[in-house]
Amino acid sequence: MSEPFFFCILLQRKESGSNDLKDDAMRGEMKMRSGSELGKKIRLLRKKNDMSQREFAGVLSVTPQTISKWENGKSNPDIDSLVDIAKYFEITMDELFEFENEA
Repeated sequence: MSEPFFFCILLQRKESGSNDLKDDAMRGEMKMRSGSELGKKIRLLRKKNDMSQREFAGVLSVTPQTISKWENGKSNPDIDSLVDIAKYFEITMDELFEFENEA
């Protein structure tokens, strides 16, 4: 399980009052897009705002190469960057990860 995935489950479960974070994840009750699909979401958000990778990198204080790696599924943003991305585009973490609750 990747760090961003667990982090988002933690946020969602904290809000609902559940203490069974690992159990929820292991049962597959919480699903999110894969890393490459997260990258596609980041690219979509960036393009909707008419931003180049260089401009977006400047906003997040990362390199344009980092943005490219995220968007191409070669790496994932760290937790701080995920929060910054959601804040910048004024969306929730759930919207960024497009969580689906199968329960």
